[in-house]
Parts: sequence; structure tokens; C-alpha cells
Amino acid sequence: MLRFASTSVHPSAIVSEDAVLADDVVVGPYAVIEGATVLGRGTSVGAHALVAEHTTLGAGVAVFPHAAVGCIPQDRKFNGEVTATVIDDDAVIREHATIHRGTAASGTTFVGAGALVMTSVHVAHDCHVGAGAILASSAQLAGHVVVGERAIVGGLAALHQFVHIGAGAMVGGLAAVRGHVLPHTLVKGNDARAVGLNLTGLRRAGWTNPAIRALLAAYAYLSSSRPTPPLPAAPRH
Repeated sequence: MLRFASTSVHPSAIVSEDAVLADDVVVGPYAVIEGATVLGRGTSVGAHALVAEHTTLGAGVAVFPHAAVGCIPQDRKFNGEVTATVIDDDAVIREHATIHRGTAASGTTFVGAGALVMTSVHVAHDCHVGAGAILASSAQLAGHVVVGERAIVGGLAALHQFVHIGAGAMVGGLAAVRGHVLPHTLVKGNDARAVGLNLTGLRRAGWTNPAIRALLAAYAYLSSSRPTPPLPAAPRH
């Protein structure tokens, strides 16, 4: 390993002269760190991973082998604009995950502090993933999706562009989500429908039993007069 102060870079890795690496960064074999990137203190980039240009990784971020962070978006309107990808502190990006940078529409794709992006997840351009959110293996986020803090998206779920997933909500595995999801609700199916509240998530977030009962009563009131309808359609652009 080559060492710069307390930073370790494997001899086979390619690190641009324009990259900024803080202390205690580890770059593994055959990893590629492109120009105009910033790697925060204690960040690790695994073997064969790519951190593309205009990407910022906060402190303690872990990028696992074969992940690709900050590649140009899959958007035909993209014309080479300087846009960004920001991964906040202590987020984890697992193997084969892909995160694309923003477009002129918003400028930035963002993954919040402590978020967990599992294997083979795709986070498209201009998405915003909140702090502590979990994207399970092979979940697919189309462009401009917003996932709230501590929300969970199940494995192989597909989220249509511009969909918002509320804080603390849970999307079941294999769900096809074409409309917005209210905070703290549980949705599943194709097309996804609300089936209740994410009670486990509420308890983990510190909600008291009286508060949970009040929320259950409100949910029952809203859904009692008719069968739960399909989720409202997200805007299409």
C-alpha cells in the first residue's frame, strides 16, 4: 500500500491528482477515484469500486467492492452539465450498487447520513435518500425519487420517478410504487397499496404507545369508509 500521511492507497488503484483525500482514507485494489472528488476522513473504497468525478463522500463512508458512485445520469436530456453526488457521513454503499449524479433539474443526487444502500441497488439521478434510510438489495429508484429519513425500501421494489416515500414508511419487497407513500405507513404489492402502519418502525423511532394508538385511530378513520385506493399517481415528466 502507498501511504500519504495516514491514508492508504493500493498500488493498483487509480487516484486522480484532483481528488482530495482526508486522513485515514483507504482505497483498495483496482479502485478508481476520478477528479474533482472529495473523500472524507475515515472513508473506505473497496476493490474495483468507482468514485466518479464531482462526488463528495463524507466522513466514515464505506463504498464496497464493485460499487459505482457518481456516474453520469441515464437521462437523454443530460448534456454534460457539472452536477454532483453527495454521500453524507457514515453511509454504507454495498457491492454492485450504482448511484448516478444529478442533472440540471436539481444538480445533486444525495444519500443521507447513516443510510444503508444494499447490494445491486440503483439510485438514479436527482434522488434524495434521507438519513438512516435502508434500500434493500436490488431496490430500484428512478429519477427524482425522495426517500424520507429512516424509511425502508424492500428488496427488488421499484419506485417510479418523482415518487416520495415518507419518513419512517416501509415499502414491501417486490412492490411497484407509482405514487407517493405517507410517512410511517406500510405499502406492498403491484400496484402498491397501503396496508397499515409501520408499527415496528414507529417503536424503533421512540413513539409511545398512546401516540401510536392515536395514529392508528387516525389511519383507521381515513381508511374505514372505503377500500384502500391505489396510491395517488406521481407526476410524469
